[in-house]
Amino acid sequence: QVVASASFDGFVCIWSEADAKEARGDGDSGDGGDVAMAGASTSGNGDGGSGDGGWRLASSFKASRSACLDLGFAPPQYGLRLALSFQDGAVKFFNALDTFRCADWKLVQAFEMGSGSGTTEVCHKICWRPFSQDMPEMILIGGSRQAAVLIFESDLDRWSQVAELAAAEGPAPVSDVAWASACGKANELVAFASGKVAYIAEVRDALDHLEVTTVARCEHGAAVFQVEWNRLGTTLATSAGDGSVRLWRPDLTNEWQEMAQIN
Repeated sequence: QVVASASFDGFVCIWSEADAKEARGDGDSGDGGDVAMAGASTSGNGDGGSGDGGWRLASSFKASRSACLDLGFAPPQYGLRLALSFQDGAVKFFNALDTFRCADWKLVQAFEMGSGSGTTEVCHKICWRPFSQDMPEMILIGGSRQAAVLIFESDLDRWSQVAELAAAEGPAPVSDVAWASACGKANELVAFASGKVAYIAEVRDALDHLEVTTVARCEHGAAVFQVEWNRLGTTLATSAGDGSVRLWRPDLTNEWQEMAQIN
């Protein structure tokens, strides 16, 4: 297990699960003074099983001079790969050179939000597309004006925007994004939150481009902060500033309806 954390100073810390021997200090920590433990358990039975070891600081590095706004690991099929977005509009991708120790990380791609349009934009949220065989890497990002889908062109070693998702009221900051599992679906579903509405959009492959169609507006009485799909991508959970959590599913006519609310 690996956990990444980043802060306002642009530093990134990579934490890996340590075994019980490392947590007790009986063995070589491997990184000398750079090792830090968090939440090590002393109540285990000594068999070295999961939960006995706690966590160790595997690596830390300066990724930017700007504050980190969001980060996320790629699906494991792409390797140990981390995406980060920063306050200055940069989105950067780092790969682990050694997936076992997680000590060394290399910047492999980067792009600036809004660089092609000449406008300044910030990526508030970033989400990887769930892995599918024979499909390229894709991400869904939530910016200060809209959400967008980007695809990784491996032959050119770059990320390119292939679709835009805007709120019905026009350009507005996006507070969260989520990409549903493609399992058993003819078309894929994504969700993004902007203002008091969470939007559900359908993404279809139309030969040389992606077609995006908004299929539902999930309205709240306050600003929507988070959106999250269930594992199958059939139910969307949304949470808002009024303390409510709502669950949304399509009915028999494929119209999205609120099915439950938690206050």
